[in-house]
Amino acid sequence: MALLVMGLLTVAAMSGYLLFIPKQENKLEQQIAAFIESLPGNLTADTITVSALGKSAKIYGLRGTTHYFGSDVNVDIASLALNGVNFTPGKGVTKIADSLLISGISITETASPDQPQDVAQDIAIKSLELHNVWGDLNTAADLVGDTPLARKIEIAAAFSAGPMRMQGYAVTMHTMLGPIILSLDSSEAQGASLLTGKNTVSKNLRLTAFDTDIIHLDRMSAASVKIPNILAPLLEFMEMDLDFDTMHALVLEKLRQEPVEMRGVVMEGFRLQLMAPEPITINKLSMDLDAAADRLAFKKEIQGLTLPPAIYGSMSLEARLFSKFYAKPLDLDLRKDVTLAYRSGAPVAITINDLLIRDKNLASAQLKAELLYTGDAQHVHSVFGSDPDDFALKNATLTLTDKALVATFLEAEFAGEVADMREKVAQTIVALSGFGGESFVLMAEGLAKLIRTPGTLTITGTPELPVNLGNPRDVIVKALRLTMEYTPGN
Repeated sequence: MALLVMGLLTVAAMSGYLLFIPKQENKLEQQIAAFIESLPGNLTADTITVSALGKSAKIYGLRGTTHYFGSDVNVDIASLALNGVNFTPGKGVTKIADSLLISGISITETASPDQPQDVAQDIAIKSLELHNVWGDLNTAADLVGDTPLARKIEIAAAFSAGPMRMQGYAVTMHTMLGPIILSLDSSEAQGASLLTGKNTVSKNLRLTAFDTDIIHLDRMSAASVKIPNILAPLLEFMEMDLDFDTMHALVLEKLRQEPVEMRGVVMEGFRLQLMAPEPITINKLSMDLDAAADRLAFKKEIQGLTLPPAIYGSMSLEARLFSKFYAKPLDLDLRKDVTLAYRSGAPVAITINDLLIRDKNLASAQLKAELLYTGDAQHVHSVFGSDPDDFALKNATLTLTDKALVATFLEAEFAGEVADMREKVAQTIVALSGFGGESFVLMAEGLAKLIRTPGTLTITGTPELPVNLGNPRDVIVKALRLTMEYTPGN
């Protein structure tokens, strides 16, 4: 009897599969086809197959024309596969699929209506792999049509995936002067959305124009990136549909709600080939950024910035003379570490933790300081573009180190014995400082020591009260209560 019951159940199950499941799969295939046809333009698919039991869907030969952001877009996708599909998503952000695998992506974009100055571009992606895809499919239809741009970006930002991988990305822009190509060998992330990223790595980025690699970047990575929805006002401003004040107010309101965060951003192996025989190169660039309405913290470090003589020699007449004599690239390290903090009713506090420029073979200058912004401020960004009258210096330390800069400069500028020229220049500086008062003499004597003998000069200013930087120079120098410390080099 038990065997008979089991046999009947098996037959019933098989009958259900043979009768019900195929109908459901056919219905889902029709729904996917209908969704594709509902998109703007004339997109169609060669083949759509659905496995209800396997929770998978595959689309082959998705191609046609669609339209977005004022452009006509021709789309050709070889295959698109969804695995672990949620065929009955609920309201709000839900899991859409375990994975989305796309291969052979080709997109051609042209402005509509076409204008002579417009640039057509082709986008090609060898493969795109997304895992753990989440989003709100109920609002996806609002991504097209007359939905406000801010809302479109909000909807798009709700879609996320991770891990994700992309290979063989290239954008070709067709201009009157020839093609410009931006390409990327590979990119991957532990997690990403339109406005966020976690543990991202991209390799071999190139910008090619006129058959020349203008920019080449070996590797770029970021521990985390988080951006509030400030894209809409920025894009609208770029399209000239939004005035600057309105755009600025909208961005600040977003920053009050959520800061911009960029942590552990690193670029390695940078090469920029301008119209010169030698390229500008950077071994490594590291950056961190926290930007809110009441706080701004920015750190950047550049290691091994190489500037050829043809580049830095074009900056001024003195630089041209120096570059011809030195005839070597500058080998620079740069650091910037600045924090701004705003509290209602108080001046904006500005802390320069580190500001450094150093040539490994010539010299270096490093500044540390604390300042106050005393002008009218509603946020830290009020500081930018202000006059010196709105700033007061609380304290500062400037460290100057000379290795071979003074000697090289004197040899380039003057003929004769360098030791004699060092002494003459030092004496001249001290003599001229007498017209400025005691503080200028003290500073000149310190500089004279550095000019006479390579070493390090530390200049410290500790005023009793913050000094307004709009004051006359002699008033500022006197109020700083300068001290000098000179250490000869080895």
